[in-house]
Amino acid sequence: MNIRFALLFMMVLLVSGCVQNSYENAAGNVLPDNNTANKQITATTTTLQSSHTDEVEKQKQDLYSSTKHEIEVLYEENLAMGIGPEHYQRLKINLDLLAGSVPDADLIALGKKLEALNSDKKDSGNTQANSPNCVSNASPVFTADVTDTKNIKAITPPRNEKTHSHIWIKDGQKAPVYAPVDAKLVAGAKYTEGGGLNYLLFFDVSCEAEIKFDHITEPVKLISDMFPNPPKIEDTRTDQLVATSFKAGDLIGYTTGTPAAKNWDFGVYNKAKLNHLNGNRDYEEIDWRAGCPYDYFAAGKKEFYYTLFVSKTGEGAPPTDFCKK
Repeated sequence: MNIRFALLFMMVLLVSGCVQNSYENAAGNVLPDNNTANKQITATTTTLQSSHTDEVEKQKQDLYSSTKHEIEVLYEENLAMGIGPEHYQRLKINLDLLAGSVPDADLIALGKKLEALNSDKKDSGNTQANSPNCVSNASPVFTADVTDTKNIKAITPPRNEKTHSHIWIKDGQKAPVYAPVDAKLVAGAKYTEGGGLNYLLFFDVSCEAEIKFDHITEPVKLISDMFPNPPKIEDTRTDQLVATSFKAGDLIGYTTGTPAAKNWDFGVYNKAKLNHLNGNRDYEEIDWRAGCPYDYFAAGKKEFYYTLFVSKTGEGAPPTDFCKK
């Protein structure tokens, strides 16, 4: 009796151990215990996640290759005309999706090329070419000062880095801005930048030449009334305006310059006098037409403005990319 009881007890223990290490499903198949199953699930999940990650990375690399190719082809073939807003936006979204998956330097380089293609971001629509009543004059002469010269601290002439000049205002002063020659206001933008309100204005001087003023903070009412509210936010896309004539010496407005630098922009662009940047795909078409605005002033005034030239930081020798005696 004792022997039979001992054998029965051993069988119970054996069966109990098997139950702890496995169990049967409804079909009678033996399944692994919970610990083993969890390990198998974790391994499978890791494999799937790794496979998914690899697939996502492959898709991003394919997107980068196709986007890079498209931007570079467009940049080589269509820079002067630019691309439409929908086309630009699609490529911009592609670059945004690639952030973190492609080296920043590569994305920045492509972003610069894309911005150069954006037809809505051009500083100027080459407005003088669209003026039906323009008068041809490739060498106009500026007869009036562009500002009160007593307000000028210094001038940084145009350079390859910036193809317009910077006029630095003496500390704490507000400078008037005058039309230096008879001209028509034809395009502009009202926008905020760095917390300040700015006006970007383009004037046709002739069929070939146009003037740009930027960072005008208080234009005359005639001009300010042309723009709607609210202003654009850091967006210098220009709008066509009703052509409005100004005579040489007429007040355009006032400016305190940019909040930090206290300077404002004065540039001249002439399609009859293309500069050394002409055809350079690293620059916009308007840059190809840039010239030295002070070379258009009558003798005496030109020499005076040249005496105010300084480097872009306000100190040292000025650059000579455009303005050369």
